[in-house]
Amino acid sequence: MKSPGASLSSPTVSDRRPQLLRLLKDENSFVIAIVTRGAVMAEVGGEAHRLRTFDKVFLPAGLGPVKLTPESEAELLECFPPAS
Repeated sequence: MKSPGASLSSPTVSDRRPQLLRLLKDENSFVIAIVTRGAVMAEVGGEAHRLRTFDKVFLPAGLGPVKLTPESEAELLECFPPAS
């Protein structure tokens, strides 16, 4: 269930438990993701991009799945549009 206004989350992954994070978003909305700590490799549409602390990325609606692989530790802030 979505709450009104912006939704924020900050998943954290450390070296002790390497995991593959998958940013799952509603295909009908966009997402703005901000790396607040560490770095991640973002893979989408066959391309890979390294995102570092304070990098921001706009993920348009309909983009499809985005795989985020943390380098050591990483923290992300996801911003969604208000619920309609």
